[in-house]
Amino acid sequence: MYSLGHRNPQGLGWSPEGELFVAEHGENAHDEINLIEAGGDYGWPTVEGDENEDGLVAPYLHSGIETWAPSGAAFAGDEFVFAALRGTGVYVVTDADTAEMVFTSDERVRAV
Repeated sequence: MYSLGHRNPQGLGWSPEGELFVAEHGENAHDEINLIEAGGDYGWPTVEGDENEDGLVAPYLHSGIETWAPSGAAFAGDEFVFAALRGTGVYVVTDADTAEMVFTSDERVRAV
């Protein structure tokens, strides 16, 4: 097992530096972008979002009380982008604190 504690991974992307990022659904909100570490425990079902517990890896970014319902994910150059079913668009992770919508649609977006 490479990592554990994931609720519902929807998209994976490898950075140019070889880091693995995953976009995953939270239970009702708190969707997460996680930077995967070998052997890391990402906390599901014990914690999500800003909750923390010793020995668990905190998310790189999460949606808070909102939901993106992320689906497909990929890197475009140095930027991690992910599609959003609920957000009906495409987001780019601009830093460890934000995901900015860069494309919007009237339909659910499933892949990037």
